[in-house]
Amino acid sequence: MSASEVKISLKKTVAPVYPAAARGRGTEGSVLLNVVIGVDGKVAKALAEAGRPELTQSAISAVSGWEFEPPRREERPVLVKTNFVIEDKLQGGAVVY
Repeated sequence: MSASEVKISLKKTVAPVYPAAARGRGTEGSVLLNVVIGVDGKVAKALAEAGRPELTQSAISAVSGWEFEPPRREERPVLVKTNFVIEDKLQGGAVVY
C-alpha cells in the first residue's frame, strides 16, 4: 500500500546527524529513502535508493527512529511504502521532504 492511498501522520522525528567527515569536506547533498511503515506506526525498513554515499547512513539512522500514527485504510491496519528525501546542507542542517 502506498502513502498516496493512506494518510500518514508523523508522531516522532529524529534529526539526522551530519557526518563529521562530510561536514569537514564541505559535502552537501540529498538521500532518497524507500521507507516501509509497519502497522504499529514504526519504520519497519529504510533503504537508500539514491544519494550521496557519505550521507546515507545518517539519513537511514534518523528515519529509522521516526514513528507515525498507525496507518489504517478503512479502519484496518496496513503497511505503507513511501519515500522521503533527506537533504543535508552545511548551513541550516537537514531538510526532509
